[in-house]
Amino acid sequence: MKRLFILSFLLVFASFSYAQTKDLMVNSYKLKNGLTVYLNEDHSVPNVLGAVIIKTGGKYDPANHTGTSHYLEHMMFKGTDKLGTIDFEKENEFLEKISKLYEDLAITSDHNERTEIQKEINKLSLEAGKYAIPNELDRLLDQIGSSMVNAFTSDEIVAYFNMFPNNQIEKWLILYSHRFKYPVFRLFQSELETVFEEKNMYNDEFATLLFETFYSKLYKNHPYGTQTVIGSSEHVKNPSLPNMRKMFETYYVANNMALVLTGNFEAKQIMPLIDKYFGEWKEDKVPEFPEYKEEAFKGVERVNVRMSPIKVGGLGFRTVPANHKDEVVLNVCSALLNNSSKTGYLDKLSTSGKLMEVVSFDDIKNDHGAMILIFIPKILGQSLKKAEKLVLTEIKKLYTEEIEDKFFEAVKLNLVKEFHQELEDPTNRAFVIGQAFIIDKTWDEVLKYPEEIMAVTKEDVQRIASQYFSDNYLAMHSKMGFPKKEKLEKPGFDPIIPENAEAKSEFAKEFEQIKDENVKPEFINFEKDLEIKSNDNGLTYFYVENKTNDIFNIKIKFKVGTYTNPKYEQLAEYLSLVGSKDMPFDEFNKALQEYACTFDAYASDNFFVISVDGFDKYFKESLNLIMNFIQNPENDKSKLKQLKQNAMFTRRYESSSPDELGAALFEYGLYGSNSSYLRRLTTKQVANLKTEDLLNLLQTVLAYDCNIHYSGTLNFDEYVNYFESTFKHEKNKSREEFPIILPRQNYDENVILFLNDKKSLQSKIYFYIDGNINDEKERAIASAFNQYFGTGMSALVFQEIREFRSMAYSAYAVYREGKNLKEKGYLQAFVGTQADKTIDAISIMDSLINKMPEKYGRMENIKSALLQSINSSKPSWRNLSTTVESWMLQYYKEDPRIAKFEIFNSIDFKNILVFYQNNIQKRPMLITIVGNKEKIDFKELEKFGKIIEIDKKQILN
Repeated sequence: MKRLFILSFLLVFASFSYAQTKDLMVNSYKLKNGLTVYLNEDHSVPNVLGAVIIKTGGKYDPANHTGTSHYLEHMMFKGTDKLGTIDFEKENEFLEKISKLYEDLAITSDHNERTEIQKEINKLSLEAGKYAIPNELDRLLDQIGSSMVNAFTSDEIVAYFNMFPNNQIEKWLILYSHRFKYPVFRLFQSELETVFEEKNMYNDEFATLLFETFYSKLYKNHPYGTQTVIGSSEHVKNPSLPNMRKMFETYYVANNMALVLTGNFEAKQIMPLIDKYFGEWKEDKVPEFPEYKEEAFKGVERVNVRMSPIKVGGLGFRTVPANHKDEVVLNVCSALLNNSSKTGYLDKLSTSGKLMEVVSFDDIKNDHGAMILIFIPKILGQSLKKAEKLVLTEIKKLYTEEIEDKFFEAVKLNLVKEFHQELEDPTNRAFVIGQAFIIDKTWDEVLKYPEEIMAVTKEDVQRIASQYFSDNYLAMHSKMGFPKKEKLEKPGFDPIIPENAEAKSEFAKEFEQIKDENVKPEFINFEKDLEIKSNDNGLTYFYVENKTNDIFNIKIKFKVGTYTNPKYEQLAEYLSLVGSKDMPFDEFNKALQEYACTFDAYASDNFFVISVDGFDKYFKESLNLIMNFIQNPENDKSKLKQLKQNAMFTRRYESSSPDELGAALFEYGLYGSNSSYLRRLTTKQVANLKTEDLLNLLQTVLAYDCNIHYSGTLNFDEYVNYFESTFKHEKNKSREEFPIILPRQNYDENVILFLNDKKSLQSKIYFYIDGNINDEKERAIASAFNQYFGTGMSALVFQEIREFRSMAYSAYAVYREGKNLKEKGYLQAFVGTQADKTIDAISIMDSLINKMPEKYGRMENIKSALLQSINSSKPSWRNLSTTVESWMLQYYKEDPRIAKFEIFNSIDFKNILVFYQNNIQKRPMLITIVGNKEKIDFKELEKFGKIIEIDKKQILN
């Protein structure tokens, strides 16, 4: 009873103390035109995250033109009547004709007629392209030091966002206010083909069809289920530019939009600027979204399919829409079933080995809601029907059995902690604010969530669970099967390569004349921004003060990993399934949960890591539990079966996923038999493991030197003293070679590794070139090269492959620094394209790599981007100590950005050229391809290098 009172008190204390944290204060108001503005000052970070949120999305698309919102999101990066063009008046003559032709294309099914219309569209697009300045918006965003430039579309939210330095806030406001005033849908041909590639990319993954089918049965009337955000294949092939314009004019109006700014700024100073620039946006009446009723399930509605490489089941229970009074109770119900502490009723099915895996989540949207459960039966010998029965039995315990008091309070406490953690990071916070706008919730109401969780009773749970989790639900069972994938064929347009790619619009010229303050770099001081102390027993302590909330995180990083012994991966997995000798698994996890303490173990290449987080108020209690556990884990042979099941599942998924195969083939090309996909234990080796082997291995781990990272509210001495009182470490295993860096394969000629995957719609193509050992100056120049060549929307690779030729949805190239100052760097590039475009994509990338275009005029923009974005790579306080640790392992004695910033100030285009010539140009190239051999001309492929055909068994053990 005493512990129950403490837990309840802590829940109240946490919710009220957190709500008063200054970093969580949000100034929310509306402009005269109805635009909602959210300003969240957070002076603990150097940058600002800016976002524009719109109440629209896939559900608002016309039923005969699904995917319109998503297409519109893509087109909002193309500029305006003043941005992205050298002469809009002349350009628009062609754009209007193109728009009309797309309408004609959409209403005809005659193949010959469609071909003629497409030819005319291509002809006019080439003419319009003579006036376009591609990626000018992206270039200006780069110029002010933007990072994370992106956008997304979901069912009922569209968001455009990026991070930028706080000294550029007025320029950002100017740019973002302008881009939404009169967008122009230029260069649509290339974007259409890019969306084709995006659709093909999604269709390559089995989960896409699986979820689309499930939602179509869950929502038979509502667009949540009758249509998809990206759109049907037929609608993607026949887009409507007038419909996009109508969508923009209807929903992109001030009173239906929000501006969110979170980060380092003074709200009072920028409020007049926001009014000045965003007050010009028009407002208009937004049509009410129609009501789509969904009938309750009558009994169990069953759907049987064959769509997955393994057996998968899904259950759907109708619940409530957002802001419903029962929503918070349903959140508690879900956490009682499935939570991060693995103490939920459903968690026990997987931790005990009764099921392979089961997860549940609340899928609550504005119009309808559901609780969705996904379960995977044991790989061998268990049917979907039996697995479903086990799941239902556990769900019914919510209202048929008494819930233990301590367990109930602990689950609520953990929900509060997770709420705190989600709002720690300003970027996450911005999206929580944006979501609040979409569901019409005030920020004060958002911050009341912990109080609402606290107020939930067991009686509430039993009442709500019995009401919503009855015998009326959707059940979908997918047995092993590989349905035919739908592929979108590109129309075969001639690429639009604008003549004025390096020109500047009048808007850009005026924008560049706006004076701004020089960026004030915020570098990390290894002696002032954190504390680091080593003792004679091989322990090094890192300490960072938490000024945001009262949650601690401690990472114990032992200096040994899978490079030394691949069994460490299974050891970490085993530790997640057992308790201690005197506290079995369920009891141990519940004890942790009572203090809102979460434990994780994992193995990386060079470290074995124990990670713990919880409330500092219970740091000692949490650490006592963890230290007793890792020094005295239980010997539970029954868990070995789960290790085998997990290994089997992983192999089946990898062998069916083009993305995984692409990554595995590339890693094989770099490291050969040292690839992580081959160094790991085989399924047979996992099956032969003994618990004694793993427990002995743990004792070996505990003897290694380790780095301990703490971020929290305790002072340095408190944290260190208590850690040393609970963990007795005698120095007896130091690493002579640490960290281990695996050698990469040497290539003295061009080589192509090819893996045939008949079911893959796309080819996953990687490129690799070995570079040199690079000093600090060359590493800084590498950043400039990456900015120019291969990262971001204004880089050569993105423009030439995606923007001009629409070869891929995803294309990049990056020169990666060596893992320390003594290791060579290398170029890595990637293109994902439809199989019959493989040769074209390789040809373009090969040409860019070996004959890089020299565009001297971009240097000013590159230099500005590098200088202005210097603070974007400043680590957050929570990641500060591990970042400093990684710098130290690379032999840095100070923040490497200090030297880079100085070099950026004096860099010129010749530096980029010399770096390119010395490290990349005309060097042997490795190309790895996963694709359908029948769609690729091997005679043409041979021109790029010696072809070696690879089997899956060679890259996956």
